[in-house]
Amino acid sequence: MDRRRPGLGVRSRDRRRTDAVERVAVPDVPIPYARPMEDEVIPDAGDIEERVRAVLSAE
Repeated sequence: MDRRRPGLGVRSRDRRRTDAVERVAVPDVPIPYARPMEDEVIPDAGDIEERVRAVLSAE
């Protein structure tokens, strides 16, 4: 004799998969984009030192 409660049949694999999907709304506002840090040009420490010395000597 089957002791499962009536109405609780075994779900098929396809139905179980669709029940687990959560739908997410797409926002109306644009998502801000920042360039990756790898694309940024980082100045050399020697260049910074030269600029600081130039500014200090100009005063």
